[in-house]
Amino acid sequence: MGRIGVTDHAADQYRERVLQFTGADMTVLEIKALLADVVTLGNRIRKLPGHAEYQHDGLSVTVVRDGADLVVLTFNGDRAWRTWWHRVEVRVRGREKVAAAL
Repeated sequence: MGRIGVTDHAADQYRERVLQFTGADMTVLEIKALLADVVTLGNRIRKLPGHAEYQHDGLSVTVVRDGADLVVLTFNGDRAWRTWWHRVEVRVRGREKVAAAL
């Protein structure tokens, strides 16, 4: 495995989804190091065409391979955020749509 890069988008997503609720303050470099550690220390939980998803300590990131290097494209959230997102958005898509009788 080559170098691991982290996009600014991934760092912004981490700040919006985690730091805004915890009140912690981290620099962009600290966030990028944390997200790179998710890839190096974590496990690949899903392999999809063109990218993969890694998870470590409840944090999940989407990674794409760029030659020998890996690039963290986006931060998918921690366990609490992903559970909320699944309950609110993903399950709604699978529900039957009922037309109101007029």
